[in-house]
Amino acid sequence: SDRFSSRPLFLQFQNGNLVVSSRLEAVISSKPQACRLSSQGMAELITYQRTVYDHTQYHDVHSLPAAAHWTFEGCKRQTRQTRNGSWNRPDFSEAEGGERLAQALTAAATRRIPEGGAGMLMSGGLDSRLVLAAARKAGRQLRCYSSSPVDSENLEISIAARVAATAGFPFEAIYNA
Repeated sequence: SDRFSSRPLFLQFQNGNLVVSSRLEAVISSKPQACRLSSQGMAELITYQRTVYDHTQYHDVHSLPAAAHWTFEGCKRQTRQTRNGSWNRPDFSEAEGGERLAQALTAAATRRIPEGGAGMLMSGGLDSRLVLAAARKAGRQLRCYSSSPVDSENLEISIAARVAATAGFPFEAIYNA
């Protein structure tokens, strides 16, 4: 993948032919015969709305996992992990961890939200709630917006409106007809 791991790298290696692209469509369109669906990949796609590790929804197309590289010897592909993540027990308690996170979010809100205030497109989910709480604690003002394609009852918009009201920030729903 690219050095920021923002784009996956897909590979199809069959009968000595190698196709590599950062776009899955390019890999499957270059294959002369029809791609076979992968039951593992399809199950992951349906369950998680994405595939995991090196799977794709196609049996013969793989994705390069994070912190890995491929090598080819003859007609055999090897995947080697270059880093293995490990968990080190933190040197603070859960309560201290929560307080440190709150402090870090408040400091980020202080740095990123101008003193005059800013606007935020919000869903009402966890990320929106954390930003609102941090902005409020930092003494910053936010105008909150949420968008929907139709002017009808929308659970996401109603949650976002309640969250903004609870934090004391103005809220506006935007409907795109």
